[in-house]
Amino acid sequence: MTSSDATKPPLSDPLARATSDSTGDAPQGGFADLVPELGVSSILASLRFWRDLLGFEIAYERPAARFAYLVRGRLQIMLCELNGRWETAEVQRPFGRGINFQMTVDRIAPMLKALDDAGWPLYEQPNEAW
Repeated sequence: MTSSDATKPPLSDPLARATSDSTGDAPQGGFADLVPELGVSSILASLRFWRDLLGFEIAYERPAARFAYLVRGRLQIMLCELNGRWETAEVQRPFGRGINFQMTVDRIAPMLKALDDAGWPLYEQPNEAW
């Protein structure tokens, strides 16, 4: 996603959003059976977190819709900048209250180091539970 995309207003029409130009392909190995889509206040800021800090890659994106489908191994998540379409009530920060994501990764140390280097606070340290 380029900064020029971020200076234009996002597409609000659902059909225009869904059919806007895209780059990339479906995730290698196909789509997961369940993929959360997070409404975010800034796609660029969210990409800095998910891509740059956590190591996800953009499988495909629709820049004009400010949408990105991210993958990291078998993990998949979608990000979409808030646009007034799916917000059923007033949205307040911090978003995602009451949700937890369980992720299985081959090595967590690089992710934790990137978060620490960026000064990103963790609410709770990662743990393994059975």
